Amino acid sequence: RRLSDYLKWDQENYLVNDVLALTDHETMRHSIECRVPYLDHQLTSLARCIPANQVMAKGPKWILKEVLTRYDGRQ
Repeated sequence: RRLSDYLKWDQENYLVNDVLALTDHETMRHSIECRVPYLDHQLTSLARCIPANQVMAKGPKWILKEVLTRYDGRQ
């Protein structure tokens, strides 16, 4: 399989069925309000347009780290 196939599977299965589901379940269980970041439709659409080899070019989360560095970690 290609890296892009793995990334797509991760977005469509692991994220939704594991990370998001567990976060939702556990926060409700403990009466905690939680908003899972990076689920904005425009942001996810943009992320899907970035070639897989570029996404992983400098290690995991390098794009996010670069953006946060440019904005000093602020919105």
